[in-house]
Amino acid sequence: GGAPNAGAWDGCGNESGGVGGGVGGVGGGHGHQHLEVDPLALLSAVPGNAQCADCGAPDPDWASLNLCVVICQRCAGVHRHLGAHISKVRSLALDRDAWTPPVLALFASVGNDRANDVWEAKRREGIVTPARAAAAAVAAAAKAAAAVKAAAVNAAAAAKAAAAAAAKAEAPAADAQEEEAKEAGVEGEEEESGEAEEKETEKGGSEEDKQQQQQQTQQQQTQQQQPQDPSSSTSPS
Repeated sequence: GGAPNAGAWDGCGNESGGVGGGVGGVGGGHGHQHLEVDPLALLSAVPGNAQCADCGAPDPDWASLNLCVVICQRCAGVHRHLGAHISKVRSLALDRDAWTPPVLALFASVGNDRANDVWEAKRREGIVTPARAAAAAVAAAAKAAAAVKAAAVNAAAAAKAAAAAAAKAEAPAADAQEEEAKEAGVEGEEEESGEAEEKETEKGGSEEDKQQQQQQTQQQQTQQQQPQDPSSSTSPS
């Protein structure tokens, strides 16, 4: 892999001569050197490099040489479409010639966290990566679930309160109806009692009249059966 564009490392705090400034550059000064270390293992241990600098995906194994960031394969494809003048992409596992000791030393001293402090300085708080979008979706789902649960609890409480209010409102009416029913029952019993007494009185009166009639009849019969006293009769003159 050839050297990146001149001045591309300025954002990482290096000299303006690009990767070649101060360390001889990629393919210049030192030339191709044999690596005794694994670039992927070495750079994965750098703070921030356990996740893709762009989307936050775990275990990235690609990198942008001139942006000094480690990225995942998916984002590496995006960088390639941007063009080599924007991002020069290399694989940590396959492009061994690109990872000379000076380049590895530079990447090891920067890391994704420090690099993004520069590249995303103006919009890092508002940037939406897949990982952040997923976290936001989880938080939104949890918030929505909590809202639904709270709404259900409030609805149950409101229904309970409404039922209690309805029962309280119906209680006086029920008491009044019960009282009216009791009063009607008492009046009905009194009327029935009065009617019964009248009937008994009428019955008693008729019995007495009947007895008197029987006594009078008996007296008349007795008088008719008694013989007349001859002395009481007057002889004709």
